[in-house]
Amino acid sequence: MEDLENYFTQLDFKLITTGILKNTNWTPLRARYCTIQGHTAAQLRLENTQTGDVETLYQAPYYQSQFSPLPILENNQTPVEAFAKGISVKIWVEKGVLLALTNSSGDS
Repeated sequence: MEDLENYFTQLDFKLITTGILKNTNWTPLRARYCTIQGHTAAQLRLENTQTGDVETLYQAPYYQSQFSPLPILENNQTPVEAFAKGISVKIWVEKGVLLALTNSSGDS
């Protein structure tokens, strides 16, 4: 994560290592800036080193006044999950950061 922090110098929040992917075999492939609701955010492409699956993890600052109330991982709440056009999207808040994880295969 330190290498990514050195790249993402324009973020007004600190990238986190999410508990959702803790103790898994995901490794970063590439990263870039994006925006979510007008806020500068990070887009991280991750690859599972065992299966070869690729997912995208977005991280942005969480402002409850701008977003609907979302599940907070530290409160043992489960991420919201939706499906659109064959893509699974999980959304949650962790350590004050909004996270979204997409999976094009439809499973997680």
